[in-house]
Formats: sequence, C-alpha cells, structure tokens
Amino acid sequence: LVFLQDNNELRPTGGLIISLALVSFEGGKLKKVTALNLVDLASKLKTHIEPPKEIKNDLGQKDWTLQDSNWESDFSASAKQLESFYLQEGGISVDGVVALDLWAVTDLVGKIGELTLPQSGQKISSDNLFQQVVTKASKNEFLVSLTQELLNKTFFQDSSGWGMSIQSFQKSLSQKHMLVYLHDSRLEALIKDDNWAKVNRLSLVEANFGGNKANFFLDRALSVVVSVDKDGSISQKLQVNYTNRSQNKIWPGGTYKNRLRFYVPFGSKLVDLRFGSDDLTSKIETFSEYGLTVYSILFTIDPGQTKVVTIDYRLLNKLKIENGKANFELNVIKQPGTDRDPLTIRLPDGQV
Repeated sequence: LVFLQDNNELRPTGGLIISLALVSFEGGKLKKVTALNLVDLASKLKTHIEPPKEIKNDLGQKDWTLQDSNWESDFSASAKQLESFYLQEGGISVDGVVALDLWAVTDLVGKIGELTLPQSGQKISSDNLFQQVVTKASKNEFLVSLTQELLNKTFFQDSSGWGMSIQSFQKSLSQKHMLVYLHDSRLEALIKDDNWAKVNRLSLVEANFGGNKANFFLDRALSVVVSVDKDGSISQKLQVNYTNRSQNKIWPGGTYKNRLRFYVPFGSKLVDLRFGSDDLTSKIETFSEYGLTVYSILFTIDPGQTKVVTIDYRLLNKLKIENGKANFELNVIKQPGTDRDPLTIRLPDGQV
C-alpha cells in the first residue's frame, strides 16, 4: 500500500491520509498500480471500530476509519492499523506500507517532471502542488487521479529516469517525508528507525483536529534549555513558539486545534506546563508508551495569534560527573510531515 499524507493537516505519521494506492508485484517485477477511492473503501467497512479517545473526543469521530488510522506515533504500529482497515475494506493482505507526504511528492514531481491529469488535463508541477491539494482536498476524484498519475509516471518511466527518482526517495526518507514499513524482516532492518531506544529522547507529535489546513499557515520554532544540578540531576525546559498566519477562520485556514504529545525519557517528572501565561500543569494527561513517558495536551491557536508552549520536566537518570566532566546526549526527534523548524539548544555552560 502506498498512501499520500496531507501535512497541511498534520497527523502523527505526517498528515491526514488523503489518497491510497495498491502497487502489485509478480515474480519480482512491477505489475500494476491502482489508485483507490477512500470514500468507496470506507463504505465497505461493515463493523464499528472504536476510535482512540483523542480521535473520539477531540475530533468528534464516533467511528474509526482508514483515513484516521495513522494515529500511533510509531509508524510501524500505524502501518499495521492501516493494513487492518484495508483488509476489512479491500479484502487484500499486503506486504508493506509506504507513506509520502506533500514535501516528498513535491520533490518527486520536481525530479520526474510535470504531471498531466488524464481526465481534466490539469498540469501539476512542483510549484503548484501544495496549493492545488489545499484547494481541492475535498475533491476525491482529483486525489485519485493525482495519485494514479504520480505513481504511473514514477514506476513506469524510462529506466534512464530511475536515478533521479531514487535520489528523491533517499532524500525524503532521510528527512522523514517518506516512511516505509515492510513485513520482510531483513528489508525492515535496513530502514528501521531506532530512535525510540535513545536514552534522552525529546519528541513532539502533533495532530491537527481542526478539520482545516492550518498547518499550511503555521510557523513553529523550538528551544531547549538544559540545567544540571551539582548532584547531576538534569532538568530540561522546552519552548515551542507557534504563529498561525491564517487571515481568518475561513477554510482552508482557521484555528489550529492541536492535540500535542511530548515524548520524554521514561520516569521523567513534570514540573510545569504553560500555554502562554496560562498554567495547564494540572490539565495535562500523563501516560507511558513505547518505553517513554508521554505528556498530552489539547490547545487552540486562533488566526493571527502567536502562542508559546513551555514544558519543564526533570529526568529520572542523573548525569555522571567525573573530574568536573560528563558526557551529555539529547536526541530531538523530528515529526514526519514537518519542515525544518528552527531549533536552539542551550547547554549548562551557556553554550548554544
């Protein structure tokens, strides 16, 4: 399964699922590419699937659907959930899942050349792709046609063009604009992201539950201040600056309704969380997932508004200081679907 994610409407693995395609191989050779209609697929699901509480409460969805199946922060878990939905709706088991967000698609189109949609004759280039998807996100026929033409031109191009496509795939994989999950354990080991196992990990995972494309208008900047006590206790304060450049609440812009999850080392203790000047420490949800401690909060940022989210927490493990020296490691993990958000880290000696 290959699916496109609209990161203008950000979700944990990169964006709202807007299109899906089945790529078939036989005897090691590509056989067929079939773009699928999400609306038609959804109509074939005859059983009720209870959604995660955040999708139910924040998004207001009574049923869990394939389009919202990429809720898990770990892509392999989301991919398995998507496969489960597709098995029930499409009746086919697949051997893996590939996700492309619009940054990946834009780069790929820049490499393989302009697309011409068969029915409408519309031209899609790397310059207008984002804008076209934003304005036509509700038109399912457009998305099916775009996906079919994109994959046809990618996979059935002349062999001389494969080098450029592979370069694009490598770039998108390295920047988390393309994600891959494969059942073949040997292949999966080659692309497995082991960042979940890092000792001092800091990861933000956002989900736009506003039913709009506010992420297209959103600017984000991060800063981390690290403090170390004499006994080696480590405190970290993260600030995330958001600016919503939407002009009004008219779709595709509007209020950014964000379910934000902070993933920090297991056993970390929350000291303080603020949204602007508001103290939300008592309202935050805390739980464990993937061997990490998670803080979860829902907030909104109106059009034209700038807000700062600040979270202060203390790590369970202390820094080992010997002869006045210590080795310190901090892994700040980029969320799929986001661009190059500015990041500043200030260490205890004042070094930035």
